Amino acid sequence: LAINAHYLRNMKIEVLGELVKSEFKNAGLWDNAYDNKRKKWFLKTLDMIRERFHTIKDFETRGRAYFSDQYIIEEKPLRKNILKYPDLCKWLPQVASRLSQLTNFKNDEIEQTLREMAIEVGIKPGILINGIRTVLTGQLAGPSMFGVIETLGRNTVVKRLENVDYLYKDGLV
Repeated sequence: LAINAHYLRNMKIEVLGELVKSEFKNAGLWDNAYDNKRKKWFLKTLDMIRERFHTIKDFETRGRAYFSDQYIIEEKPLRKNILKYPDLCKWLPQVASRLSQLTNFKNDEIEQTLREMAIEVGIKPGILINGIRTVLTGQLAGPSMFGVIETLGRNTVVKRLENVDYLYKDGLV
């Protein structure tokens, strides 16, 4: 796996894109826009997430949240980053509202917005940022959260953060 991961991290991004394309087609995740108008975004996203992956299959499984709204939120980050902080249920929709109003939806402005909100609600920024990561990617760790937010884009991020009540259902809190 280590050799394969090294190969994935060091191959030309266009070659990786073709390998992932084949995997995505088999999984029903392929969007033809990734071959033309969204190709730059597709390759940039692959480049951002490949550091933590070991196989091509990881792009379809662990990277699914970048390409589809149908992804699994892993239990460990759900418990650690969401269920442990019930107030996130109200804070995350507030984050969505603030992000939807940003003039410049870029790393710096996103980071400033999240850090300011954490100060306003009296929590460490990591609580808010890790909660957002869990909702947006379903995972405990990954690339810079501000880069993830920018990459996923305003519409996807706002949609996913607006309604997080479903995470607190089933008596888990």
